Amino acid sequence: MAIVKVESGPWAGWMHWTREPEGRFVEQALGVMYFRDEPDGRVRCRIETGKQHTNLGDDLHGAFIMAVADMVYFALGWRSLEAVPAVTLTANFEFISPGRPGQVLEAVGEVLRETRRLLFVRAVLQQDGRIVANTSATLRKIPAAAGKDSD
Repeated sequence: MAIVKVESGPWAGWMHWTREPEGRFVEQALGVMYFRDEPDGRVRCRIETGKQHTNLGDDLHGAFIMAVADMVYFALGWRSLEAVPAVTLTANFEFISPGRPGQVLEAVGEVLRETRRLLFVRAVLQQDGRIVANTSATLRKIPAAAGKDSD
């Protein structure tokens, strides 16, 4: 997976991941999430939403919001995770208000602490200044020599 910086269009100046091969869950079910560093050291992430992301009440589906948050965790620590893969160990989540389809879902967050093996992150997801969710997580860096079954 590589990070690409968008050079033109409405997302110029933002970054996103490319995935090879194509057809993975993230781009098929969620879409492209864009992210960028902010001057204050935090990271801002945005993803477009649509009808395909809604529940029966026509609000953004909670599973969609949580899946986006999981992508946000990795965007928050993108510099630390460029050279090493990681997995989400824990995620804490609070839904605060419904998300609306057709509006960009935005997350602003930061790395709280980083150790040799762990990354602690937090973010607020919002639409048009209205908080949709609050979340925090712990990511575990996976050493290059580790196999799929090692801890």
